[in-house]
Amino acid sequence: MRRTIQKISAVVVCVICTLLMCMPVFAKAPADVNYVVLVLDISGTETFTVEDQVIYEADTAITDVKKAAGQFFDRLKNAPGEYDVAIVAYDDEARTVLDFTTDINQMKQAVNGLQTGGRDRSIAEGLAAAGLMLTELPEDADKTVILYTTGMTDCGSYNYEGHYDENTVGSSWESTDTGVNLYAYANTAYSTADIVKTYGNLYAIGLFQTLEGMPEEGQDIAYFFRQTVEDLSSSHEYVFEAERPDQIADLFSAIAGRITGMGDAQIPDTTSEKKAGPSPWLVFLIILIAAGAVIGLIALTRADKRSMDDFHKTKKNLSEKFRNLKK
Repeated sequence: MRRTIQKISAVVVCVICTLLMCMPVFAKAPADVNYVVLVLDISGTETFTVEDQVIYEADTAITDVKKAAGQFFDRLKNAPGEYDVAIVAYDDEARTVLDFTTDINQMKQAVNGLQTGGRDRSIAEGLAAAGLMLTELPEDADKTVILYTTGMTDCGSYNYEGHYDENTVGSSWESTDTGVNLYAYANTAYSTADIVKTYGNLYAIGLFQTLEGMPEEGQDIAYFFRQTVEDLSSSHEYVFEAERPDQIADLFSAIAGRITGMGDAQIPDTTSEKKAGPSPWLVFLIILIAAGAVIGLIALTRADKRSMDDFHKTKKNLSEKFRNLKK
């Protein structure tokens, strides 16, 4: 009887433990809302020449950006939590292409509708538009800005006093239209980025011409553009550089893995047919039940051992009593 009671008790404990562990699975967790603003440079290709020789090209590769952004949206869709995305496009001025939405189709329609703009571009204008959107969000909300840029900014507001000066590498380069040194425009972008970073994380994807084989005359401006992109981001860990347009999609994917917490290796491959599989919650529940079963098995084993010990002890006592009676 005692052995039976112990087994029943062990099973009850096992069931209770399993139910307690499964409670978080059955409880509906509040949705995490994450706000993401894409700030995309859509300006046309700008060339830098020395004595009529092209030494550097700043190309935004808008076709590749559309493809990369579409895959980025798919990754957010497959990630846990809720992602509200807005899109800002800029050349010489910024415009909000899409206000915050969780509709993946609207995101793709908005980015696919982008057209290459003029040759001039103002990073400060793009970041200012994104920053204004962030100010209207809840203070404790998770906010992320992803800037896609060539690192070049050559119009809009400028300031000769700031993070960059005449001692900065590439400081001699200026806009042929305004005569203003490019570092002065970059100073305004830098101060604008500083404000944006008080509201959320600022990632930067830079598309740069490779330095390999570049004429020496163009290397200083190439270094300056790369340095600018790094300075605008939250830190060097938030900078992603591409030297070819076909690398842009991988960089957007890497950022998606970072902000969703899924990691690059776990990001779904949207280029191939998605294979059906068990729900992660179902797998988690099975693991918990299996753990509960193991706990119950251990408890039953211990109960059986205690019962056998009691049996052998009782048998020994009875044997001694029988021997005493024979005497």
